Amino acid sequence: MPFALTVAICTYNRSKYLNIALDSLSSQKADLSDIEVFVIDNNSSDDTKAICSKYENKIPNFRYILEKQQGLSFARNRAIEESHSDYVAYLDDDSKVSNEWAQVSKKVISEKKPDAFGGPSFALFLKEPPRWFKPEYVRNNPSDVACELNEPHFFSGCNMAFKKRHLINLGGFQERFSMKGKKIAYGDDTDVQYRLRKANPSAIFWFEPRLSVEHLVRDDKMTIIWQARSLFSLGFDNYLATGGDSNDTYRRMFGNFCKQSLGFLVDSLYRLHFRNKQKHPYWQNYMKEYVFPKRLARLGVIFAKLQIKKGKPG
Repeated sequence: MPFALTVAICTYNRSKYLNIALDSLSSQKADLSDIEVFVIDNNSSDDTKAICSKYENKIPNFRYILEKQQGLSFARNRAIEESHSDYVAYLDDDSKVSNEWAQVSKKVISEKKPDAFGGPSFALFLKEPPRWFKPEYVRNNPSDVACELNEPHFFSGCNMAFKKRHLINLGGFQERFSMKGKKIAYGDDTDVQYRLRKANPSAIFWFEPRLSVEHLVRDDKMTIIWQARSLFSLGFDNYLATGGDSNDTYRRMFGNFCKQSLGFLVDSLYRLHFRNKQKHPYWQNYMKEYVFPKRLARLGVIFAKLQIKKGKPG
């Protein structure tokens, strides 16, 4: 039986969060009889399977699928293989979709027939965040109205959907950009969108504000160390995922590395004390909003260029 949409939730050892996504799907306004929902278990060692069994009678066409090959991209590609619809949507296991998400998704598919579609993501806090942590740090909302989404904007990996044939033609998600275990990585969702746009310049990427999700901000993400690692990984992965090259010489890369490293030390140890405290009331705001994007993301790009230069692109 063909379905209007396949919804895939990929998860690894996060059973304590999985109910966030599954409860929100089981509470949809729309009839879900023409939608299939997968949980792709990426070889978890916790009670993910037991949690999923509780939703077999709550969500129509619900399936638990075990993917033993470790890596988010393998799990996402497994969803493509198992899908019985023309569109595959991806949600994170800790994403809470709006109660009209399924209804609006089907409407977008029917009326717009997009090559890819998605919506905004907002912060979901289970407890009060640190004073310095702003919700916009994890927000992705490029427009308040429905519109085509053009570069440099991309859909969030926690709330994106594609025509299945495009994913098949592109060879699916690339493992080299994938999260694996506790590794921080951001590239596989950006990479597949970049390759889709490159292969189909007229492809329609439809952004619909009503397709909103609230994405859990875990405690570890609200630390300055995690934010530092995140910005470095973002620079590294996005440079590779968007087709970056490496025309720089080793000497030039070393010079840029020294420049950014020295700049990081000066910004962190000296300029931090003379920051605009109205704009950056906490030192963490200054590091997150100014130093990390300016220095660590650029260092990530330098290391990405070095890998390309060495013939190891991921």
